[in-house]
Amino acid sequence: MKKRFTLILMAAMCLPTATFADFVVNNIKYAPISDTEVRVTGGTISGSSLVIPETVYDEDEDLDYTVTEIGDNAFALFGADGARITGNVTLPKTVRRIGAGAFNYQSFTAINLPEGLTYIGEKAFEVNRNLHTVVMPSTLKEIGTEAFSRSGLSYVYMLGDTPCTLGDDIFLDVSGEDENLKSVGFHIVVKASRLADYTSAWNCYADALTDKVPLTTSGELPVYAPFSAKPSTGVTTYCSPMALDLSAAEGLTVYYVEAVAGNTVKAVSLPGSVLPAGEGVILNGEKDKTYYARIADDQTAQLGVSNCLKGTLARMSLAATDGDSKNYVLCDTDFTLFSDADPWRRYIRQNTAYLPVKADLAPADTLALTLNGVATAVKRVNTFGCEARELYHTLDGRAAATPSHGIFICKNRKVVAR
Repeated sequence: MKKRFTLILMAAMCLPTATFADFVVNNIKYAPISDTEVRVTGGTISGSSLVIPETVYDEDEDLDYTVTEIGDNAFALFGADGARITGNVTLPKTVRRIGAGAFNYQSFTAINLPEGLTYIGEKAFEVNRNLHTVVMPSTLKEIGTEAFSRSGLSYVYMLGDTPCTLGDDIFLDVSGEDENLKSVGFHIVVKASRLADYTSAWNCYADALTDKVPLTTSGELPVYAPFSAKPSTGVTTYCSPMALDLSAAEGLTVYYVEAVAGNTVKAVSLPGSVLPAGEGVILNGEKDKTYYARIADDQTAQLGVSNCLKGTLARMSLAATDGDSKNYVLCDTDFTLFSDADPWRRYIRQNTAYLPVKADLAPADTLALTLNGVATAVKRVNTFGCEARELYHTLDGRAAATPSHGIFICKNRKVVAR
């Protein structure tokens, strides 16, 4: 009996174990780490952005996998594939680990680090000069040595209540510049209720720690406006990657768009003092003034009303028309139909918002903005850079030294003075 048992055991030990081969889907490489999960190991990027799916199907094995890891050096610029990412990186909510050197020396401008992520490996984002802000999820437990060293970071937002473990020189030689390459210093923003905990645990970064989130009302023009054009008010669209407590931002008013009626965009005050993450809103305050909000304790806050504005957390391509809708962007004090004539400027900036409107509800190319029923005041003609008085003419060709109410011609374009 004992001999028979031994023979059966030996036979069992000789049976082949299940193995799953690496595979490629849509130019992204995957390596199974179990019969249900895969690690991303690299790939060639078609286009300027990278989107990693939540699940992926291996045709050869007829298996569905959940994507849970980004492997070591997976998208390092000087790795095996050497693909340069110049747009945005979108990771699925299923990712738990980002490996060492996974995105180092890359050129993307934005990345979402999803809730559920627990580990960022050493030098994972080293020398990412175009990455100026990053939001660390509340689930993060450890950041490896030099993970963001020599990057373009100026603001790091920590959503966690408990400070995570840090390797050495996480933020070594970061630039402290914003997306306009203006020096603003390096800041690590935490919840006001957790500032003391972080200061104690991260003493080496005590000078950078703060609980203030800056919101600047500089006004807004489309990306295709001439560089000499300047907004006349502080009305600005905005989209936050995290829920914000606005109660300390005295003097700043925040609006959402309730409806579009005819040629009028009806914006009303935000209900409550918390701005939910991902909502497109309008900020109105003193021009070129910076107000300060705080990271909300409740990151699951919802707006609770229907909002017509669409926020974007990353730079996004946009078209004038999309199906049966027209897309409008804020242009100083009005919303104007987005222009996609210039192939280099068919995008809207990150952390802003746009307004999609059904074509049959938007008869005009310019929609007047009202804030709580009051039209936004036009302090001057939006000339898009036509500052010299002699450049204005009436429709019948007469020079207009001081444009007043009506329609005028400036550099072969119609402008409206109200």
